[in-house]
Amino acid sequence: MNEQILILISAGLASNLVLDHMLGVDPVLAVSRRIKPSLNLSLLMLLVLPVTTTGTSLIYSRVLLPLDMVFLQVGATVLCTTLLILSTASLMARLKPHLYSRLELYIPILLVNCSVLGVALLDSVHPYGPVESAFFGLGSALGFGIVIVLISAIRERIAVADVPARFRGTSILLITLGLMSMAFMGFNGFGSFR
Repeated sequence: MNEQILILISAGLASNLVLDHMLGVDPVLAVSRRIKPSLNLSLLMLLVLPVTTTGTSLIYSRVLLPLDMVFLQVGATVLCTTLLILSTASLMARLKPHLYSRLELYIPILLVNCSVLGVALLDSVHPYGPVESAFFGLGSALGFGIVIVLISAIRERIAVADVPARFRGTSILLITLGLMSMAFMGFNGFGSFR
């Protein structure tokens, strides 16, 4: 259990998707104008990433490796993540229609989100089992959620601040992301995946 907790913390902080791997920057820039949409996307990532990392880990370790078909990894991962995202959304629509109606808008964002595919591919680099892969996906989703909620809170604060004209908009946001990335570098000594 200690290894799973270490994977969870490391995936969320030390090997953060957005700040360390630069995956998922586009939804962070697009969705982080307000805290509520950021929380909704974070919730959807928490539901989808553990499922997709576990599914792609099983396909990689049980199908592609034994059949010596590792060259199909990217195609199989794209197909698997797309099917798992759509099936998770369909299951959520049946079991929790209220939650689905709240998160329905963000499903297309997840389908084209490079962080979902990136997490699945990063997971296959490590010799994880299905349980560890689920913890890796959960930690990655938590790390993504931390970043997008922090950025949205900072953006709401910057909106009322007196920012010089040249730094308004995307400029100050990218500077903020760069500063956050440097701040998260301090976690890299704590079980990073590199």
